[in-house]
Amino acid sequence: MGPYLSDAWSGAVSEHVLTRSVRDSAAMLDVTNGMDCGAPFPVKHEQGFLAATGKDPKPLRIGFTCKSPTGSPVSQECIDGLNNTVRLLQNLGHHVEEVDLGLDSEQLASSFLTMLLCNTAADVVGLSQLTGVAVNKLDIELATRSLYKIGSQVKARDFLLSQVYWNDLRRSIGELHNRFDVILTPTLADVPQPVGSLYPSKADQVFMKLLAIPGMSWLSLKAGIVDKMARDMLDKLPFTQLANMTGQPSMSVPLHWSRDNLPVGVQFTAAMGGDALLFSLAGQLERAQPWADKMPDMCTDAEAGTSEKVLAPHV
Repeated sequence: MGPYLSDAWSGAVSEHVLTRSVRDSAAMLDVTNGMDCGAPFPVKHEQGFLAATGKDPKPLRIGFTCKSPTGSPVSQECIDGLNNTVRLLQNLGHHVEEVDLGLDSEQLASSFLTMLLCNTAADVVGLSQLTGVAVNKLDIELATRSLYKIGSQVKARDFLLSQVYWNDLRRSIGELHNRFDVILTPTLADVPQPVGSLYPSKADQVFMKLLAIPGMSWLSLKAGIVDKMARDMLDKLPFTQLANMTGQPSMSVPLHWSRDNLPVGVQFTAAMGGDALLFSLAGQLERAQPWADKMPDMCTDAEAGTSEKVLAPHV
């Protein structure tokens, strides 16, 4: 991610592309992978991701679960999408079995939010320095300002303790990959949501405005309000943060379509360094059940809640 960044958000963020074909994702990674001058990790430039898409993988050991790591409910549409994918994988000759990830939902949510809070606070300060505009005068969303205020109250000790848990999580999932080549989950816990539906509720916005009162940010941490925010925030997307926290390669593939003609993604995660394996599996799935010609239905402005026509959102 150089030259301006090494690890973004404690290593939880990487940059790639959202495409409609396996070919395009692989071709882009062929061009962009590797390290720039001064990068902190010796990741050499590789070739062969595009070539991997045209070659079926050997029969894989795939562990699957539709159980949310945070304990939140998973919609039937997402469960159906996972089950359909399991059957497809079995028909393609892969060994698929259900697995329990064995994660601590409270610690998972709390440590992820701690990272998010601290890095948001740092980003807001960085934006202030870059623009020369004082933090309290920056034109940023209320939710971002609230995360900045709470993140500014998190102790360095607590941030580092959350990173210790991330290390434990990496090792735990790494052990799981001794049994399975790939882990399969839903991508989201529900079908794609309308744009804006995940924005803070009116009650949440009132609380965020209260954070401007001196001492309120500290009190919100002590009262456990922030932990509740973490759980609520991850209710719709409890699966994707695992790869963010471990750094493993992961992909969302739109193999299932909902009753309302929205793509429902399933997520495949490989062990560290397993990017080519994922591209090989993705190419096989795309050939078995193509999706590039599928499109969500158009919404009217009334259905979308906006003043213009938009495509139904998709994963």
